[in-house]
Amino acid sequence: MGAGTRQPVRGLSRHGELTPATRLLVSGEQLAALRTPPRWAPLRAAWRRVGRQTEAFVRDGSIPVDLTGHNWTLVRARGAQTRVVTLAAWHRATGDPRFLTAALGQVEAMRDWTYWCWEPWRAGDRRPEAAFDLASGENAMTLALAWDWLAPRLDPRGRALIRETAVRRALRPFLFRTALRQKPWWWRHPSSNWNSVCAGGAGMLATALGDAAPGTRRVLALADRSLAPFFGSLGRDGGWPEGLAYWGYGMRYAYWYLLSRERATGRAHPFARIPGVRRTLRFPLVFSPGGVACSFGDLNSFRPLPIHWAAAARFGERGVLAELDRRLEAAPGGDPASTWPHDAELLLLHPGAPSTAPADWPRHAVIGNVGWGYAADRWPRPRLYAAVRGGDTGVPHGHQDLLTLFVVADGERLVDSVPVTGYHDATFSERRFELYETSAPSKNTVLINGLGPAVAGRAAIRAVTVSGASGLRLDATAAYGKTWEGPVVRRAIRHVFLLGSRAVLVVDRVSLPHPGFVESRFHTYAALALEGRRGAAIRGRRARLRVSFTATAPTHIAVGRGLPTLTHEIPPRVLRHQTAGRETAVTMAALFSRGGRQRVTLRP
Repeated sequence: MGAGTRQPVRGLSRHGELTPATRLLVSGEQLAALRTPPRWAPLRAAWRRVGRQTEAFVRDGSIPVDLTGHNWTLVRARGAQTRVVTLAAWHRATGDPRFLTAALGQVEAMRDWTYWCWEPWRAGDRRPEAAFDLASGENAMTLALAWDWLAPRLDPRGRALIRETAVRRALRPFLFRTALRQKPWWWRHPSSNWNSVCAGGAGMLATALGDAAPGTRRVLALADRSLAPFFGSLGRDGGWPEGLAYWGYGMRYAYWYLLSRERATGRAHPFARIPGVRRTLRFPLVFSPGGVACSFGDLNSFRPLPIHWAAAARFGERGVLAELDRRLEAAPGGDPASTWPHDAELLLLHPGAPSTAPADWPRHAVIGNVGWGYAADRWPRPRLYAAVRGGDTGVPHGHQDLLTLFVVADGERLVDSVPVTGYHDATFSERRFELYETSAPSKNTVLINGLGPAVAGRAAIRAVTVSGASGLRLDATAAYGKTWEGPVVRRAIRHVFLLGSRAVLVVDRVSLPHPGFVESRFHTYAALALEGRRGAAIRGRRARLRVSFTATAPTHIAVGRGLPTLTHEIPPRVLRHQTAGRETAVTMAALFSRGGRQRVTLRP
């Protein structure tokens, strides 16, 4: 795309050329480099898409939202960010004033929104300081990048538009809410994406504005204080308890802030010295083998966001960079589900050429700070893979999913865990765990008399190796709670073994104080059919698993269907292995084989 016709427009300075100086993560040189089409095909395709997007945004800057939808103000904030960031980047690349005018038009609209936040909208509270929520954090980042990239080309009126909107709608509300005795619930939260989005977004805005606005130094001090538990919770292993989708969301803002602060100050940030801040870059990759998400909690999805490349480059994670590039090359058509300026950020944050390095990650590990475990027969594209949920479920976006597992065969997820796919008013209410999707009956877990592990339960997990098989041992004895007589179970142990690339073996040992029904339940969205009295077949689009069952007591095998909350959702098929009568002690096993059906037996 050419430079376009230069002409006076509202907010554009009549004097001076665009300077390369920026304070945040992206440099002026990186912005200017957008002028030249990249050589690597996936980036070249993204470059063309950005050109088409900006032309579309010039023609129509409206942001469609469903006012009946959950947190629609957040959807609108993301629409604004996509438009402002993409237009601002392309203006810096081309000098075309149309893109600057369109970007400023979006900022004007943001300034004039009656409500920035969803809950004040529901309550009819129009005060800017009524809340500082996710939409506030996202809008703050949008204004930060708009100021950082455009301020040198704006006249006083254009700069005032961004600066005054930032102060009135973002910085003052942030300072007001964090000064209250009753802090926002997300303040200093160690395991919620709200912390990084809210504090990180405000911190980015303060970093960009510097001394151009009042209160920025105080905002930066508060942002660091709030984010310290967030980064600290990553510990040594770098696990994230909210799952992969929220890893992407939370870390997007966390790393944008962290890396922007480092560039602005020219010094390494103390948060960067936490081992988990580097190791977490592998976390979503080892729980999405070959791009197939195996995440516990609300949203089971993952696609790398551009900040992942920038963070991996910053910490020298060559294996992560190579895997990110493999996934980008496998799906070069952009991210149609992305609600952020994915293509523009990818062009700015990608190193420019594909990386090559081995995925030298452990094939069998427990991520200690969250209690998630996995076993893979190889990397980077396992033929057989299993992930298991241990740890503590009393976390944001958590489910009653202790002991649940995924099995991926030949790149297809065939044993699945039911996620939450559509948010509504009950999703985060006090009755959340009555919903089918969040409850134990929708999980691949062990049910005792129809009940699974309780809300906010814990299961100890450790990696084991038996006769060359990679295994994970989970002890959920205490997770089933108590009755008036004492503990519900005396022992509830699950072992999951990966037998090379041939099979996954699940063994459950349950001991009860009184006779009861014990059931192991497995879910799939693939075709499911029983085979004889002790087996079943799971057939996907390109892969299949044969399932064999056995137990130390008489059992039944049955197939059922799930009951999703929303009728338009596809119900999962449920494979149920249950004792025929009440037992006080039973061992039950299920063998999931890639090849033909294999017999499984239990020995005392």
